[in-house]
Amino acid sequence: MPFGSDLEPSRTVLPTLPEVVPTEPIPDASRWIPSLSRRLRQASALLIIFTLCAWAGVCHAQSSIQIAWDPNPEPDIAGYYVYLGTQATNLTVHKIITGSTTGTLTGLLPSTTYFVAVQAFNSAGLSSSLSSIVSFTTRPPGAIIGIEDAFGVALFEGDEKSAGNVQSGSLRTQRFTLQNLGTSNLTGLVITSDGPQAQDFTVSGPGVSSLPQGSSAEFTVTFAPSAPGYRTARFHIASNDALTPSFAFSLVGN
Repeated sequence: MPFGSDLEPSRTVLPTLPEVVPTEPIPDASRWIPSLSRRLRQASALLIIFTLCAWAGVCHAQSSIQIAWDPNPEPDIAGYYVYLGTQATNLTVHKIITGSTTGTLTGLLPSTTYFVAVQAFNSAGLSSSLSSIVSFTTRPPGAIIGIEDAFGVALFEGDEKSAGNVQSGSLRTQRFTLQNLGTSNLTGLVITSDGPQAQDFTVSGPGVSSLPQGSSAEFTVTFAPSAPGYRTARFHIASNDALTPSFAFSLVGN
């Protein structure tokens, strides 16, 4: 999912996880699946992957979100039930996942807090207790900024990325994609930079000050170190995104 997908949210490095609600597994969880017992080990802790979240507990999408969890260690696991609800004590099965420990929650409403948990089941029809319950809140409708690098990896607010190893007198250019992942026009786009060696980094593009819903534009940053050693700059992208009015990330080169 690109940064700022449909929620207010797999990568190798997970972004900040939303708050884990410190509750025990829901009492009498078997009432949702009466035919299954609870003899399996408890499902592993659930991780929600918000590839578009800039801070814990608030997600950028309004209709879907990606989740992932650690596999249950039992050798005959057949799949997982994914529970979802707007109350931690009233979850229902949203999806059944087989052959994977990832899934997508769909049909989510904006400005709504949801609770999600997973439960493993095996080929004999036995189920585990629920995993930890995780909560997240979807964003209200509006413009949502997203940034990806040249490899399609989402950047997060405050990220620090490498500008590479470049000798003094040489240069290296990196490409980034600016996206509008919201429900209205993304406007007021201005990119500025500061930091100890900001003069060694030159921004070109994106050449537009607004992006319609679902559109994107590219910009580049050229690193041309004026001296040896570590060089760093911080970039700020202003927009009308209500929750990230100044998206910031850093580049560090050597």
